[in-house]
Amino acid sequence: QGIAVVVSLHDLNLASLYADKVALLSWGRMCAYGTPKEILTRETLEPVYETEVMIGTHPANHRTMVTPIPSWLKSPV
Repeated sequence: QGIAVVVSLHDLNLASLYADKVALLSWGRMCAYGTPKEILTRETLEPVYETEVMIGTHPANHRTMVTPIPSWLKSPV
């Protein structure tokens, strides 16, 4: 329909729920652009956020879900 809405979000799960396309920025530069399923991956997010993440699928709406894994939760090696 030629309609666009631009929203700046820091909540990746909210972006996944509502966005058709996602632009991932790091230090003011776009480092990835595409659908939430294409962009919200470990390979894309971990270098930007400098932390491990777990990627899943919401059981009700089948959208991508992102859960950060804090360092204190990781098992020691």
